Amino acid sequence: KHVKSIDTTRLGVMVSHTANRPHDPIQYSDLGLVNKYGTGIGRLADQMHTLHRDKVLFYSEYGYGQLSENLDADVDAKGMVDSLRFKPYLIGGSLWTFNDYRSSYIGTKESSENRPWGIVDVFRQKKKAWYSFRKEYSPIADLKVDANDRNRTSSITVTITPRKVFDLPAYSMKDYVLLWEGFNEDKTIKDGGFINLPVIRPGDKDIQQVIPWKNMTGITHFKVELLTPHNYSVHDTTLFFQKPLAPKVVSATGVRTYQNGVGPNTGAIRVIFERKDPSTLYKVKYGINDFSKETVPTLNNYIDILKLPYNETYQLVVAGVNSLGEGTVSEVKKVKVETSYAPPVIYYTEPADKGFYVGYVTESDDYVFRIQYTTKAGDYTNAPTIQTSTKGVLFVPGLTNGKQYYFRMSRIKDNNYRTGWSEEHAVVPDGQQLPAKPNLQGVFRSNNQAILVFEPLKKAIGYTAQYRVKGSGEWKTVKVNAAEIHHFKIRGLNTNETYEFRMASENGYGQSPFTASFFK
Repeated sequence: KHVKSIDTTRLGVMVSHTANRPHDPIQYSDLGLVNKYGTGIGRLADQMHTLHRDKVLFYSEYGYGQLSENLDADVDAKGMVDSLRFKPYLIGGSLWTFNDYRSSYIGTKESSENRPWGIVDVFRQKKKAWYSFRKEYSPIADLKVDANDRNRTSSITVTITPRKVFDLPAYSMKDYVLLWEGFNEDKTIKDGGFINLPVIRPGDKDIQQVIPWKNMTGITHFKVELLTPHNYSVHDTTLFFQKPLAPKVVSATGVRTYQNGVGPNTGAIRVIFERKDPSTLYKVKYGINDFSKETVPTLNNYIDILKLPYNETYQLVVAGVNSLGEGTVSEVKKVKVETSYAPPVIYYTEPADKGFYVGYVTESDDYVFRIQYTTKAGDYTNAPTIQTSTKGVLFVPGLTNGKQYYFRMSRIKDNNYRTGWSEEHAVVPDGQQLPAKPNLQGVFRSNNQAILVFEPLKKAIGYTAQYRVKGSGEWKTVKVNAAEIHHFKIRGLNTNETYEFRMASENGYGQSPFTASFFK
């Protein structure tokens, strides 16, 4: 009553955790905002609706529970969202939560001080759960890409399946774009294009679009994306024509897994490798005399092979996996399972002003972490050493911006055992520096419109796009918001003229040079 006496023009709402009770403050709320967690959220929604039939409900928070900081963490997103679909009284829901976050709240993982509720980790690296929820949150039910001729001489057919009425989500889609890109081995866009889609409404029939092959020589994969009017990619499907290339193994070390004791089969091998592509999973094939065993494919840049006997020597290779199957394997590594502890896994590095951040895996019996850094690769003779008990992440200060540094890490367990040093990493502090040029991957034209495809630059606060008629002197300049990632559309071009396009990135210290020009 007090709120309405102040402002009668807006909804007065509150969030309820207890709307499954007949007498609840939700009765006074203009909109039924509710929070529930676990596997029964669909059933609870029905129960809350039965008790409060005059309320339109919205899940202001829902979720199964905390996941894991590991990038392989996944959840049954389809089962969760399916339980909320086709309920006319339920208008939507908001997942708790997007990202992991550091906290001291009760229930926080003590070893890392993180609450891993997120579908991305604290450094915004995508977990498998991110891909699962992205599919369920797509405004369309499906996007199929079929090659009509695998010899790449004909065309592909794209089929868009709209959502049904009362699906979740379900809304009219106006000014959406279907974009396709053909990439070669080094991820350069060789060809592509786009079309503006008609209005798509829930319950519409499937929409088919035939895309003719153009210059497909050297194409390793073909990606089709659905773009919103704000140029966000909300659904994509990739058609591979080549299996993954061989990854590089950075290190492979035999270690122990128990703090006190070397009982039978408590040894392990930790393999660290370079990831080539975010759409590729990686696995290790290993054995004493062959490669008959293999690990589950992972999104991480490392794999632990567990439950091994000590003093045995294994041989192993790493292979990438995509929809075509297993790719070329790495070089063979031979590793003896030893009784020493493994150094910490370094899974993220972020350059900063006069220093850099390091993200690392923390185990429950870790006590102190040590980091050494140097300006000469591999030479730590006089390298400064920082020692910290900070869990999960640390900052290395006092460095020179724009200068190349190398670093490695070790840890001390709480029984005072010191591990060896990790593999070496490289980083360049980037404070007070002009930004690098964005990677303008390609430009596509359709009548009087063009779409610029670019890789967003970390810490850019925006971009400048310029275009002009080929051969003319004056550039037209458009400011691109930093929130527009990967795609930017330019309208109002002359249909029968060729244009020149280029981009630059911006940060708080100025603007980068422009990229090389694309002519379309």
